[in-house]
Amino acid sequence: EWLNYNTRFYEVSSLVQSAVAAGTASANYKTYLTRAKTLVLDFINDAGAGKPANRSIEPANRLMEFPYIYKHLLASGLLTPDENMKLLAWVYDEAVYMNSGATIFNSSNGVISDMAYTNHGFWHLAGFYQSFGFFPELAKASTWRNNYNARQPKVVNALIASDGSYNEVTFGYPSEVINWSSVLLTAMSTTGDTSSVAATFKGKLVGLAKYLVDCTMPNGTAPFWGQGGPAATKTAVQKVLDAIGNTMDNDQTVQELKYYVNHTTGSAPDTYGEYDNIKVVADRTGWDSTDSMIFMNAKLGGNHAHRDANALLFYYGGRSLLTDTGMTSYDSAHAHYSFQNSQTRSHNTIEIDGTAQTWTQNLSDS
Repeated sequence: EWLNYNTRFYEVSSLVQSAVAAGTASANYKTYLTRAKTLVLDFINDAGAGKPANRSIEPANRLMEFPYIYKHLLASGLLTPDENMKLLAWVYDEAVYMNSGATIFNSSNGVISDMAYTNHGFWHLAGFYQSFGFFPELAKASTWRNNYNARQPKVVNALIASDGSYNEVTFGYPSEVINWSSVLLTAMSTTGDTSSVAATFKGKLVGLAKYLVDCTMPNGTAPFWGQGGPAATKTAVQKVLDAIGNTMDNDQTVQELKYYVNHTTGSAPDTYGEYDNIKVVADRTGWDSTDSMIFMNAKLGGNHAHRDANALLFYYGGRSLLTDTGMTSYDSAHAHYSFQNSQTRSHNTIEIDGTAQTWTQNLSDS
């Protein structure tokens, strides 16, 4: 995992952010940007592109981070012509790999891995788009865009249902998908993409944000359901609103999202949310932090699921009275892993004769 994270360019973006914060007049401005440039070129010179092998996440994340990095390296004047050509050649190579399907699509844009129907698929879309969106001068850019357009509905329609619910059994990853989607929508806006693909994507993202709001407890976070820890919902929803701008202000759901972030604007959502596709229901007394809420799920299966069908969670008086133990670690050697991931008794639901519920990986129905 260290290798995986270390090749996603997070640290390079952090250096560029530090340079921007320091300002062009600061000595640290060039120091931070020079270090960022060195790290990227070192990665390329070590033939790092495409590594770790047979993965889609890392090249997708590098491409997501790179336009911001490249923009400030160009503005700084620190790139030599040869270095600039090396960076552009590397972007081309990364895009060729993503266009090939990056282990989750084939050359005809057919799905060859169920990972396309998980957060990996969204990651793939968000990264792939940057290559032709910000670098349309590259020779294959129009072909890449056509292939992207064929892949987006397959991922988005599988992962975000028509009711807005998210098809992985977790409240941690919807927030991540919103992060990547916000990057993608910002790229579409910045590059002047007004295609139907962009418009459809906005509608899906708004629906996902509403699902997250309906399932969020009065303390501002969604339940610890399945794997992955949920983030602050208001932060995620604000990212959606920022990404769509004022393009959907006449949409009722957008007005409800605005109310959730700031009660002085928009209109209050219903206090009851039912999502048949993912088989969850939430009911609350209101939208203030002092209100109460009940949440129940009937889903047993899907990516990141636990053995917790019919689990009942209850929030009252500023605290979770009936709760879930969540997911402490993805490390199977961790003391809590088996208890949380594989046993029903770690959830507030029914276990019969000491036997955990039967779990299935079915990504659509269970």
